[in-house]
Amino acid sequence: MHPDWDPQDEKYDADIAIVILTREVQFNRFIQPVCLPVKSDNDVVGSGTVVGWGQTVNSEEFYLKPGETPMELEMPVVSHMLCFLRFPILAEVASERMFCGGYDNKSKGICFGDSGNGFYSINQNNARFYVKGIASASLMTHTTCDINKFSLFTNVARYT
Repeated sequence: MHPDWDPQDEKYDADIAIVILTREVQFNRFIQPVCLPVKSDNDVVGSGTVVGWGQTVNSEEFYLKPGETPMELEMPVVSHMLCFLRFPILAEVASERMFCGGYDNKSKGICFGDSGNGFYSINQNNARFYVKGIASASLMTHTTCDINKFSLFTNVARYT
């Protein structure tokens, strides 16, 4: 876990960790490496793709059975100004090392089970995928996440 992470803090700053594997991973057509962004590329713009096993229906039973097939969603990056103006509560939990992404009122977004998944984009110059963000936080309704609102992502370049 990042040394700045504090689970008691109201901000989601430093919501990032490194996993050290005990055995080597064999790459195949389903398992491929992803590049880390360079520090100078810390302003995330454009759009990216999030892949995850998160909740896709409004159900409190999801915690018992996550999705069996990963879903893929392309989503735009949203400026802090628009994100925080539209949903001020996100400003209360966001840190300077995060970015907003998603849609407003399109029923598309990340949900329970997607936290920790990457926000990827492809570099058109070298055709490589880069992990720009990590799914961190979404707003809630009374029973589940609200996929009609923007979400927060940890900005990976701020930690490289």
